[in-house]
Amino acid sequence: MAAGTWKCVNNAKLYFGTATMPFPGTYRMALFTSASNLKTLASAKPLILLGSVTSQVTSGYNYCTSGKTIPNEAWAVGANASTMHFDFTATGVKWSANGGTIAAIKYAAIFLSAAAAGGCYLLAYVTLTTATGGLSLADTNTLTIKPSATGIFTLGGA
Repeated sequence: MAAGTWKCVNNAKLYFGTATMPFPGTYRMALFTSASNLKTLASAKPLILLGSVTSQVTSGYNYCTSGKTIPNEAWAVGANASTMHFDFTATGVKWSANGGTIAAIKYAAIFLSAAAAGGCYLLAYVTLTTATGGLSLADTNTLTIKPSATGIFTLGGA
């Protein structure tokens, strides 16, 4: 399955500059349904906190709403010396359904992990499928979300 491209939310760019979102840090990924407000750039880009995103996939069948830790996130040199890209391990983030179906998966979002909900800042999101109702992860099946060769997003300069 081919996913769309990752989109960095507007406020994340501000929080990089103020060091509110540190790199490296502890980042997590969560899944959302087709009813989520991540569905359009107009509704998704201004979001700030994980709690402001609607319609997370319901906990159960080996999915937890706290998401999964992104393994080995890092900045890496991009196509030239003036660009850097945010990346994580090539093995990706995996969910395996257990005991039932995890239904209606449409989007994934990356957020800063924090002890308090007020610190769970959104970083980026991606559309995982163009299917109207999302995709279903049947019992014993696995969904793996891997970064592209160029990472999740790139910051460039002159």
